[in-house]
Amino acid sequence: MSVHAISDYFGLGLNNWQPSGVELPSEPAIRIDGEKLSEQQIISKAILHTYDIRKDDILFRNIPSDFEKQRGDYPTRREFPAYTIEVNNIPEITINKLKLLGFNTKN
Repeated sequence: MSVHAISDYFGLGLNNWQPSGVELPSEPAIRIDGEKLSEQQIISKAILHTYDIRKDDILFRNIPSDFEKQRGDYPTRREFPAYTIEVNNIPEITINKLKLLGFNTKN
């Protein structure tokens, strides 16, 4: 989180700070069965579950005149630590990469 990085840099002591009033993701659990998926596909599934940029791209391209309205109505996005990936058939090395990105994991 940006606040933690700034706190670390300037020594502000806000390492445990959490924002208040930020809604939880509507679907915090991500179920991924890695069988027959490449590492890139697994990681893409996880990231796109948190925020599918393709949907915004379609909206912005189809109605560019609505840009300001779309920007004003933009939903809250949560960082990866707000999500838990339920892993199945995913190699440990890929699970470790997901954790490095900030995702929580469980078997």
